[in-house]
Order: sequence, then structure tokens, then C-alpha cells
Amino acid sequence: MEANKNIILLVDDTPSNLKILVKFLDKEGYDLRVAMDGKKAIEIAEKSPPDLILLDVMMQEMDGYETCRKMKEIDALKDIPIIFLTALSSVESQIRAFEAGGVDFIAKPLRNEEVLIRIRNHLKIKNQQELIKSQLEQMKHIVYTKERLFSLIAHDIRSPVATIYTIAKAISVEEKDTTSNTYILMHELLKSSESTMGFIDNLLKWANSKSDTIYNQPQNNFLYQDIDNTLAIFTVQAKQKSIAIHVQVAKNLQGHYDQNLFFTVVRNLVSNSIKFTNEGGTIHIVADREKEGYITIKVADNGVGMAEASIGKLFQTDKKFHTKGTSKETGSGFGLIFSKEMVEKMGGEIWVMSKVGQGTDFYFTVPLVGKL
Repeated sequence: MEANKNIILLVDDTPSNLKILVKFLDKEGYDLRVAMDGKKAIEIAEKSPPDLILLDVMMQEMDGYETCRKMKEIDALKDIPIIFLTALSSVESQIRAFEAGGVDFIAKPLRNEEVLIRIRNHLKIKNQQELIKSQLEQMKHIVYTKERLFSLIAHDIRSPVATIYTIAKAISVEEKDTTSNTYILMHELLKSSESTMGFIDNLLKWANSKSDTIYNQPQNNFLYQDIDNTLAIFTVQAKQKSIAIHVQVAKNLQGHYDQNLFFTVVRNLVSNSIKFTNEGGTIHIVADREKEGYITIKVADNGVGMAEASIGKLFQTDKKFHTKGTSKETGSGFGLIFSKEMVEKMGGEIWVMSKVGQGTDFYFTVPLVGKL
């Protein structure tokens, strides 16, 4: 018979029992190892981990239960299936076998066909588990490689876009005639490059977060000041659509959060509101102290709103949702997905309420000072 690659460790302190096991399992082509006590079994298994262990319960010095427990404490052995062999047939004995870490229990006297069937079944299960584990590792490697490549590409793209933005801004400042074609074109280029840089920044931060390189480093911060600083970058964008942004946040309200993550979330939500608010519309940013130790920030607009079916897709990476804004602004929907991850990193949650034609309210929470 062709040799079987599977290694089986036989553990029994009775030579005659071992002889019987070796005789019929050897015919099946298994690579057999033999130990006559628990200590030796552990030593052999550590040196060359088997694929499966047949373990007698009633042994001197260290019984099968203790031997099994000790094996399960060793990283290299903890996933090896152990089948108990014993003359004990009580329910209590079977329970002890499973509690010790065994996967099966065969009562003596042994029947060769039963032993073979159970061995084959558990080896099949183990092989399938190893295959799944291997496939998961391959998938992790593929995902990591794609995310790394994604990050590098985003870095390379950001540099020329930043250069375009700088040049467009310089020309816009120098051009005094705000009605000239040069000013209008440069202003459009400035707006487009600014939006593109914001998108690239989101991509970079998301890729880094997947590599666990973005950390939540919370400090005590004043919300009004951070929100006001964030809104400064939207002055031109809001003015172009005649959108008024009102902030209703107490100047002494403090939260305990990462300032960079907070800035990113507010920026994405305000940008989204401007995009889907008609000319002459309004956006309200409100922050309230919650009893549970959190602050709820609301970014509400009176824009086009969205259907309930669309709301469920906003924060799902596998259901990328995007549509053009009221002035044909484009976007990928990536900012909202990233915002959800950042809010959760800060220990909060994010949700949305919206009705078609009545606007959209985004909510997210951050801890109050002293919460974390």
C-alpha cells in the first residue's frame, strides 16, 4: 500500500494495546509514532507534531485527561485533534474527555473499522481547516499588497495635484479682475484640485487605517474652535453656492477626542452637505452634551435629501454609493465610509436621517472630557 503522509501518535501504557493499534494502522499506510506515557507523548509531539493523536485515558503517573490538557497549552499542539481511547463508558468520562480538549471518544474494546472511520473523518476535518487557514493567509497577503499599492499610488498622485492647486491659487490671487476668463478658469481649477486633494487624503488615511498605522490619540479639545477651523476651508465653496453655514456650539464645550480624526469627519460631512444643498440653502452644525458621557454633533442641511434605500448604502464598503451634487459635483462616497471608521476609532458612533426633498441630518458622537 502506498505510504500515507499523515502522522498519528499512539499513546498507551499497555504494550499489547499498542501492538494491536500499530498492526492494523500500519496496513493503512499511516506514519506511526508510539509513546507509553503522557510525558513522553508530549515530548514526541513537540519534536515532530503529528496530524492526529490516539490517547488512552487510564495511564500511570499522568492520565490521558491531564496529558491532553497539557498538549492544548502548547501553541504547536493546540490544534491537533485528539481521540480518546478508554474502557470507561460513562457520560461523565466522555464529558471529561471533551472538556480536556478531545475531539472524539472511542470506547474499548476497539473495533478496527470504527477507529479507521473516525481517524479518516477527523483528518479530513483537520485538512480542511488547514486549507481554509492557508487561504485566509493568502487573502490577507493579497489585501495587504493591494492596500500598500493603493497607498503608494495615492501618494504619487497627491504631489502633482498639490502643485496644480498651489499654482492655481497663486494665479487667482494675482488676477485682480474677478470677471476675467483667467480668474474664472483658475478658480474652477483651484476648486477641482482642492476637492481632489481632499479625496486623496481620505484614500491615504483609509489605507493607513487598514494597516493599523492611524491611531486614536484623544486629548481635551474645544469643539467650537475645531469646527470653526474646519469650516475655514469651505469659505469659497459655500460662497459659490450662496450657502449659509450656522454653528450652534457652546464655546466652552469640551470633548475628549483625536483632533485630526475629528477634523476629517467634520470636513467630510460638511463637504457632503454643501454638495447636496441647492444654491441659497443652509447648513446647521449643532453640538449637544449627552447624559451618557458623549457629545452629539449634528450636521444638518436643507438639501435634496435621499431615499431610505440609499441611506443603508452610505457606510458600506461593499455597496459604494455616490451621485452627483446639485451643481454636478462629483464624488466617490468614500469620505462617508472613512468618516464612519474614524468616528468608531474615537469611541463614538455615526448615523443619518434624511427625507427626499427635505434635507439630510448627519449625527456622530465623541466622548465628553473625563469619559475615557
